[in-house]
Amino acid sequence: MREVSTTRQEAALFNAVFSEKNALNSASTVRLPVYGPHSVPAVTVWEVRWALQQLRPTSAPDNDGIFFWLPQTFGNVLEPRLARADTKVLRELTNVLAFWKRCAFILLFKPEKAPDATKNDRPVRITSSLSSVCERVFLERALLATHGPMCDAQYGFPCCRTTVEARTTRTSVPLRLVMETPERRREIGCNNHPSRSSKACRESTPALLGFTDGFCRASHRHIMNSLRSLGVST
Repeated sequence: MREVSTTRQEAALFNAVFSEKNALNSASTVRLPVYGPHSVPAVTVWEVRWALQQLRPTSAPDNDGIFFWLPQTFGNVLEPRLARADTKVLRELTNVLAFWKRCAFILLFKPEKAPDATKNDRPVRITSSLSSVCERVFLERALLATHGPMCDAQYGFPCCRTTVEARTTRTSVPLRLVMETPERRREIGCNNHPSRSSKACRESTPALLGFTDGFCRASHRHIMNSLRSLGVST
């Protein structure tokens, strides 16, 4: 991690979560779309608290200038605000802040796949601390909702373990960071896996980053349908 003064980190933390310009701490600015007969359940303080507890030194490469321990230190103040912010993002993914969409890809070998196979590419957790908390909340919901029908097909990392940690124990290759934009987004079908060169051109959102490519045998259609059943816009 790069050296960043505590004062600057605290400023970045509070600007990201408390700033009015981000419209994340004002309930009056939140317009909640409805998916089907019910709206998406709001993110609870307990979910955020659990996600904060999972942050470790290897949880994110710290692109937002916030060390992992800062959100934990200010947890009592941040939890309700992050719950509202994550709820807004979950209910409408267009609300994701631009700097929350920074991610990195890495080569991780999969069972029964050639070492140079395109499908060995796996996304690394989004590379900022606050969006990492948001991602953990979303993926926990998704894993709980799909564990039964997908348990035989799932191939990924144990719950609460980051890809960055897996990188240090399984293989070591350089990370390449990319900034995603909505214009570069592309849908991924079950039989339409992107080439390695085009992978960096996909938009990554907290709800989908560790999920769409997190399975080597499960149908993408099944995964996307499961996410839609959670009310996640895909």
